[in-house]
Amino acid sequence: MALSLEEHPAVSRNKKPIGAYLLAHFPERARMLELASGSGHHGVYCLEIAPKWHWLPTEKEPSLVEHLEAAYQSGDYKRMERPLKIDLLDPSLSLDGEFEAVFDGLIAINLCHIAKRSVPHQLFQVATRVLKPGGMVYMYGPFWRQGVEREPSNLSFDQYLKSLSHEYGIWALEELESIASTHSYTLMDVTPMPANNLSVLWAKTPL
Repeated sequence: MALSLEEHPAVSRNKKPIGAYLLAHFPERARMLELASGSGHHGVYCLEIAPKWHWLPTEKEPSLVEHLEAAYQSGDYKRMERPLKIDLLDPSLSLDGEFEAVFDGLIAINLCHIAKRSVPHQLFQVATRVLKPGGMVYMYGPFWRQGVEREPSNLSFDQYLKSLSHEYGIWALEELESIASTHSYTLMDVTPMPANNLSVLWAKTPL
């Protein structure tokens, strides 16, 4: 059974460079937890190119959780784990027990700029609970960088996001570094990607 939702054009453009980046930076055998998985196409593609990975998709929207559950139940995606309903802003959210310190990567693709401003804090809190020692946080999307000219397309996109909500908008990496440091995470890598996006990798700060 193929994923029932149509693959978004942005996913079609970005999944190969994202997959190549993840392959280069994560172990050959890895278990990933993806936040805000949407249609699930990124995870499916990564499982195709990384035959020893396992992927746990999550979503907060019930209809998308149902869609991901149908894909899981089909049995066609052998290393896709049963999807979880996760809302990072839910004060009762708990990922202890079977999900504590068992993942190699926490994946957040096109999340931070279209979420409430408290979401990065919650993201790193979740990472602290679910990642193994040596596990890393991966973010993909548009970000501002100090000393780098802001691209016109990203400026327009940022204005559009802010018209949707005053809490939306492109983050400066320096802001995210400050948030990450409060959770003992350090910026490890920033790599330019297609369409003025960045791949950003974070790791736990050594004691």
